[in-house]
Amino acid sequence: MKKILIFILIFIIYFFYSGYMLKKDVEESILATDKVKVCGKYLGIKSVPGPTRGGPTDYISFKNDDGSVSNFLYLPRYQDKLFDLNQIYANDRICYYYSLKYTIENNNYFISQMDILKTR
Repeated sequence: MKKILIFILIFIIYFFYSGYMLKKDVEESILATDKVKVCGKYLGIKSVPGPTRGGPTDYISFKNDDGSVSNFLYLPRYQDKLFDLNQIYANDRICYYYSLKYTIENNNYFISQMDILKTR
């Protein structure tokens, strides 16, 4: 019984700690002064199969002006407060901003701003 309680306590501590760290990393990315600006076409949100129990992971995808494709982890609880993806359509020209210094969840960059250059 003690082992189960210890396990549950460790899980709860880890859950709150990881949530705190994610919020801290997102805030640092938003406030960063060294943001990179990249322009290209918005491709949409792509789902990549995740771990068996974890479900898919969503990424915001772009085809950059240099021809490369960039994928950024999509965190709706944070990014929906920064920009509205419902106003951006596939193949719209946009510029997005992210910091090379700050990353979130397994070294993913976080998009902190998007500017629509051309809409439909």
